[in-house]
Amino acid sequence: MKEIKNSPNTIDFDFDQWMKLAERDPEAFEKKRRDITQAAIKQAPEKMHQRLEGLQWRIDSEIKLAVNPMDGCLKVYRMMMDSVYKPGGLLDALTMTDSVNKSDNSKNVIQLKNDLKSNTVKK
Repeated sequence: MKEIKNSPNTIDFDFDQWMKLAERDPEAFEKKRRDITQAAIKQAPEKMHQRLEGLQWRIDSEIKLAVNPMDGCLKVYRMMMDSVYKPGGLLDALTMTDSVNKSDNSKNVIQLKNDLKSNTVKK
């Protein structure tokens, strides 16, 4: 079962194989899921490792606290949607960037006049 190709940003994911593994051997499924997740984190830039590991810990915690797999899925889905739509989320960041690009920046510019007559010293 080949999962990660040589390219660091490409994942070869076969849903049916993962589903069969989860049904046949849930413990092996969890181990493989953790291994793949850790491999993905290691492929990220080193400065992001701590943040990604913290995020993965939070995801794993939500799944552990869930009453069933669907509840866990919904909790992780809500986390993802919150990171996009809540104040300060991805949507705000994208909207802010867009509004900065479209805003009238002339309000922030101090007008300097180059008036030679007022700057010359009379003798």
